[in-house]
Amino acid sequence: MRLDYESRAAAGVVKRIELLSLHLLEERALLERLNALLAALGLEIGWHYPLDMVWIVKRLQEAGVSPGATVLDAGAGGGALQFLLAEMGYNVLSVDLAPRRLPRRARLAFSMRLEEHIAGSDDPYVAHLAAVATRSWPLSFDHLWRRARTVIPFAIYAAKTRFSGRARGTITYCRADLADLGRIPTGHVDAVVSVSAVEHMPLANMRRAVDELMRVTRDGGCMCVTTSAAPAETWFHEPSQGWCFSEADLRQIFAVGSDAPGWGDFAAQLGAMRANAYLPARLPRYYHTTGACGMPWGRWDPKYLPVGVFVRKSAAASR
Repeated sequence: MRLDYESRAAAGVVKRIELLSLHLLEERALLERLNALLAALGLEIGWHYPLDMVWIVKRLQEAGVSPGATVLDAGAGGGALQFLLAEMGYNVLSVDLAPRRLPRRARLAFSMRLEEHIAGSDDPYVAHLAAVATRSWPLSFDHLWRRARTVIPFAIYAAKTRFSGRARGTITYCRADLADLGRIPTGHVDAVVSVSAVEHMPLANMRRAVDELMRVTRDGGCMCVTTSAAPAETWFHEPSQGWCFSEADLRQIFAVGSDAPGWGDFAAQLGAMRANAYLPARLPRYYHTTGACGMPWGRWDPKYLPVGVFVRKSAAASR
């Protein structure tokens, strides 16, 4: 299908739209830092998320968004990116449509607070995630055992995080629809990041969500968003309840001009992804218990690719 969006003026200057390369796995220091965080917090991540998070961190650094900046993590849920950024010194505004509560383990390691001042609403994808968690009940005892085994490593990690003397950022949880960020002021954040979240929104809300995310970004700030890419026409991946976007539709959604380069040979990159060994070895355990995920029943057979969109907001965009 094609999205029927009217053309509009760009809200910012788009610097990149690109399929996420496996070369990102060469960022060993950053991956080791991410893996240590996941192990300490007992978190698992989606099949392509190591690529997404490395890409986002690298783009923030290239854009000059330094530790101490305020970064809005759009569709953050309980995901790892917000903790990785806080560990690196960023102050994170963690926004999600689902009801928010501070995770018990993470709040011992990070300075966190709950600010549920923006109304949320019911959403089919939130219900989908809850259903997946329920169907994954056979892993509950295994999950508890694995978490018990990480008590001592987590205590060491938390102590290092709290008392290392290095500046750590804060994390503020709030609930909001990305298409209506309500009380968040215009220009409030230095950057927006998002890992594989926008594809789970209703298509009718996506244009408004991009506009809202740009509104709350300061002049000169940037947006780093990853989502799912399709080789030709946009289609809906039923197992994960997410859209896979064509290049043309992504250009419309994010107002990417024709002057920005395309994403290259999709088929070649999909073939390389299917031959990769690092990512399938790290599939979340719950993937193997359900078909309602990005890699149904844990069978390594990518049907789409992660793609990143980088936008820098120009000063003219807010005038």
